[in-house]
Amino acid sequence: MPENDIISVEKKGNVKIIRIGKGDSLNPLDIDLLERITGEICSGEEVKIITGSDRAFSAGANIRNFDGMNGEKAHEFSMKGNMLFNRIAGSETPVIAAIKGYSLGGGMELALSCDLRVVSPEAKLGLTEINLGILPGWGGIKRMRALIGEEKTAYLVMTGTILTGKEAYGMGLASFMDDDPLRKAMELAEDISKKSYNSLMLIKKLLRHSYDPGDESTAFGKAFDHRDSKEGIESFLQKRKPNFRN
Repeated sequence: MPENDIISVEKKGNVKIIRIGKGDSLNPLDIDLLERITGEICSGEEVKIITGSDRAFSAGANIRNFDGMNGEKAHEFSMKGNMLFNRIAGSETPVIAAIKGYSLGGGMELALSCDLRVVSPEAKLGLTEINLGILPGWGGIKRMRALIGEEKTAYLVMTGTILTGKEAYGMGLASFMDDDPLRKAMELAEDISKKSYNSLMLIKKLLRHSYDPGDESTAFGKAFDHRDSKEGIESFLQKRKPNFRN
């Protein structure tokens, strides 16, 4: 197995940590690696954390795979990547990206497909494909636009600007900033994992799919049909912590 095509998985209670690469690798992505990452994220009921090394979350797609690629093959490559990132974004359980070092191009698109992003102040983030004479092909433009708006996205994508983690946090591309992103991500994941799994699934569906106001009312009703609502309400009235059977 090539050194860069490695992921490791660690489970801590109701949290699954998925780590890309090892050592000093910049963790380039290809479809096979993305399929393995997606499989880990979309299996199990744990809250997921995806991270990389101190040097890189992922510096993007493996550019060597682009050499000699024609339009038809590029379209196929983009469609496969989009499908996988849509599965990550639409997974039932929350996904948190813990980012140190480089998160560029496809690596940034992977981070954007997560629900929350924790960055170190010195991390380097950006959609830099314009510098190769191409553009983001795995859904990064639409996901970035949803977070920071069309004008800022246009600037970043059209110039290939690389932001520090501090700048990305200030712009709204990162949810949290911490010197130890994985530690902070674990705190968030452990807190979320104590909540109602049923409610988390319903919330993610509302966040990730277009809907009309009636859909939220439907989800609200479904929550009350689940045992977690009884436990949550009773625990509040009894002034104790809820014990959701996740």
